[in-house]
Amino acid sequence: MASETSKIIDVDDLSFRYPNGDRDVLSDVSFTVGPGEILSILGPNGSGKSTLLDCLASLRRPSAGTILVVGHNITTMSQREIARVIGYVPQIHIPAFSYRVLDFVLMGRAPNIGFLQKPGDEDIERAYNALEEVGITHLAQRNYLDISGGERQQTTIARAICQQPRVILFDEPTAHLDYGNQHRILTLIKHLSEHGFTVVITTHNPDHALLLGGNTAILSRQGTLTCGRSDEMLTEERLQELYGLDLRITHVPQAHRIACLAPTLVD
Repeated sequence: MASETSKIIDVDDLSFRYPNGDRDVLSDVSFTVGPGEILSILGPNGSGKSTLLDCLASLRRPSAGTILVVGHNITTMSQREIARVIGYVPQIHIPAFSYRVLDFVLMGRAPNIGFLQKPGDEDIERAYNALEEVGITHLAQRNYLDISGGERQQTTIARAICQQPRVILFDEPTAHLDYGNQHRILTLIKHLSEHGFTVVITTHNPDHALLLGGNTAILSRQGTLTCGRSDEMLTEERLQELYGLDLRITHVPQAHRIACLAPTLVD
């Protein structure tokens, strides 16, 4: 995990409870993430993975605890200041207006453009570069409302890259993608971390956490979090308890890597 001098995200004793809720969704959650690090968050449905990302993005206010981003308490930062540091790729994005894909991605530059100013040539170039990184330059002139759900997900990722934040939060970024594009997005996430972006990603697939490496955090149904190196956290015993399946961690020679495998289907 990140050292004291290199923390980009520092979460301490974070708890969250919905208004009128009868229990904490998140309870005493603590972790740090450094520059260029990847943190994969696993957990069963309803464990609070998306809620945790919402807290990190300042979309929800914790009931207790603190979140420091590049040394600043997130509650003291304006939304513009937060947007300069944190990019957020939600699990589902429902468009409100009809934009060209290029214009939608270009909106990621908003925190870096002065009030009442228009995007300049450099901003437009960054938008095209982001589309190219995700592999969807062919969609640049398409209407955002007319592309598929998977293509919208890729477009939202491109917008976050165009934003050029220090941190990118991904809420199940492969959920609506075909198998090939899932692998391409995971490769892109790995590439982003290698270029200094701090990445926090939620996923239901422990194999994705194995592919990404870095650190893994596991949220329990009680909202508590355990965090450590992915190769130490992703044990058969822990994953079997988490998902209620006889999952196996094994080396696959043909793929040159460790993989998480589920048992065969039975009647």
